[in-house]
Amino acid sequence: MSVSLHHLRIARVLLALVCAIAASHVHAAFVVGETRVVFAEGVRFKTLMVGNTGETATAIQAWIDSGSEGPHKSTAPFLVSPPVVLLKRGDRRLLNIFHNGSAMPADRESLFWLNLLEVPPVPQEGLEDNRLNVALNLQLKLLYRPASLVHDQRAILDKLSFHLRREGAATHIAAENRSPFVVSFARWDFVLADGGSKSLSQIDLTLLPFSGRVFPLTPDSAAVVTSVRAQVIGDRGEIIERTFPVN
Repeated sequence: MSVSLHHLRIARVLLALVCAIAASHVHAAFVVGETRVVFAEGVRFKTLMVGNTGETATAIQAWIDSGSEGPHKSTAPFLVSPPVVLLKRGDRRLLNIFHNGSAMPADRESLFWLNLLEVPPVPQEGLEDNRLNVALNLQLKLLYRPASLVHDQRAILDKLSFHLRREGAATHIAAENRSPFVVSFARWDFVLADGGSKSLSQIDLTLLPFSGRVFPLTPDSAAVVTSVRAQVIGDRGEIIERTFPVN
């Protein structure tokens, strides 16, 4: 069997890349104290712990936006202090989050994103060839909760529903959130009529207040999905399991 010179070159490049990564040290070692931030109306500020569990010092830049603006273009009504923090090995620091007083919707939660960008240290002399520095940007949900809303997890789940929707040859599952709260899921499993199940491959499973989303189904499961077994993420990061019928 003959192998082209082009394919040999590709194989050599891939092998060299794998070996380089395997021999490198990946620097990404900061931790946070919460999985999300719930900012209730009337609260002066919220705090978030960040820590460095790595072997070297690292810096973290923090800002809040709507998901993609970046620290210099964000129009979100929140500030983080300090915006940049240096963490030595083993250090822990508190970030303070403030609302700037702008008017917010009073009938529903508002979703923002707290960004924590790790700035890796400059490699020490002699380590440039075996160190892979990774700038890790961690995003946490920040939920602004009006004082008029009473958070009742069971009542929120009762306002979620799932339906099959057919458009031509394609079949989708429509998820609807009739509550005033942002609902985040860790996982969905589609329960099939034969007793089996299939997981939904989706990074972001979030339903905004009074809204819905549509997700495509594979042809082999479209006609036999009977329910959705969901894992909902609570305020403290806890998992609440609920099975919803599909109508």
